[in-house]
Amino acid sequence: MLSHGSGEQPLSAGTEWQLFIDDYIVGSNAGLTRIFHAPERRAALILEGTEPWEKWTIELNGRSVLYDPEARQFKMWYLSSLNDPRAHRGVQYKVCYAVSSDGIRWTRPDLGLVEWQGSRRNNILPWGEHWMRRPNVMIDPGDSDPTRRYKMLYTDVVGGKAGVNKAFSSDGIHWRIYYTGFNLPYGLQAKDRAQEGWVENGERKQRAIGLATLRLDGFASLQAGRSGGELRTRLLEVTADTLEVNSAVRGELRVEIEDRDGQPVPGFEARACDPIRGDGLRMPVRWRGAHDLSRLRGRPVRLRFILKDADLYAFAFRS
Repeated sequence: MLSHGSGEQPLSAGTEWQLFIDDYIVGSNAGLTRIFHAPERRAALILEGTEPWEKWTIELNGRSVLYDPEARQFKMWYLSSLNDPRAHRGVQYKVCYAVSSDGIRWTRPDLGLVEWQGSRRNNILPWGEHWMRRPNVMIDPGDSDPTRRYKMLYTDVVGGKAGVNKAFSSDGIHWRIYYTGFNLPYGLQAKDRAQEGWVENGERKQRAIGLATLRLDGFASLQAGRSGGELRTRLLEVTADTLEVNSAVRGELRVEIEDRDGQPVPGFEARACDPIRGDGLRMPVRWRGAHDLSRLRGRPVRLRFILKDADLYAFAFRS
């Protein structure tokens, strides 16, 4: 139930995008249904086991694909496994490195760090005592030590016991290791099938890395059908000069700004709002062609979203 009580304290939304995963920001909802959206799987694979050191399997584990804003690159640390009688338990688990400018087309840089079958022309990272397996990587721009900008947790067998270890790096390639799930089924029959895996004549015969995409901030939306619906937010402090929405509008979307008591602010009524139509991640809201909210900065308001045949994913006050 929406309250217009004078004791309600406004939320400070800042300039962060407010999502509709839950009802935290919602004051009231009439006729809208929350829809949770799943990533959409792409048919094309983005990385296949085409190299000799990838002939068994390649896969991702946990957090192992990141975007580096300084390099303006996507970076991937993926697991490559190969049967090797010289390795611990007969399997050599390796972490390999790939980069991409768009997250779709990936290249394997020649790192020259590990010799494999007489050559260092590969993208393999040096491993620990026995393995480097299940890598989880993060970029930590807040660490004052630049040699610890990249941080990794991975598993290895140290002293005969499997455990989680950590490593630090300045570039995501050269790691300092500090000693502190595998998806293929176990068993000889499963191992024999896995060892047959590679790609020949365009035919995929092994595991590979694919891609699934999700709309930016598109985890959930509040959806209205053709009969329409509306949402009022909780009391918010206006913290920037414009309002933007992330929405897919097949019909129409309007926004009204109301004061603490639920009355439309003059000039920002629903009837004055220019109808929003189309599909966009950063769609500005305008009232009679103007989007400047500077005269409302610092004031407590409610936002009333009026939707017809539309999905509202998020909104934000933006400068």
